[in-house]
Amino acid sequence: MKKLNAAGRGEKDYDFGEDTLFLKIKDRNYETSIEIENFVLDLDKEGFIMGIQIFGASNLLGVSKQQLKNLKDWQLEAKIEENRLFFNLKFQIKEENKIVEKNPIIFEQMKESFADSQVVCSVA
Repeated sequence: MKKLNAAGRGEKDYDFGEDTLFLKIKDRNYETSIEIENFVLDLDKEGFIMGIQIFGASNLLGVSKQQLKNLKDWQLEAKIEENRLFFNLKFQIKEENKIVEKNPIIFEQMKESFADSQVVCSVA
């Protein structure tokens, strides 16, 4: 079975009105998406993870929408393994003139079968 381990520079977009956070690795071409609960996984033409969208991101991650809008330093590790999605998002926010690091780990069981893959991307 094919397996992808990709690492590289990341890109971020945050839709303040919709409270949707989008993180992806640069230089991978989008092919399709799958929706799982509050997430959309973007896959490349080989079926490997290349990005993730998080709906209701501020509530899910426990930070304000303004903090997500100003998010600068972050690292995303996402992987599909044995039909389970794991992702670990590390990021820093400024809170009352100090930097706070948040480190949520999120797990979702997937109903469909996908190739094992892992992506690590960051902006720091």
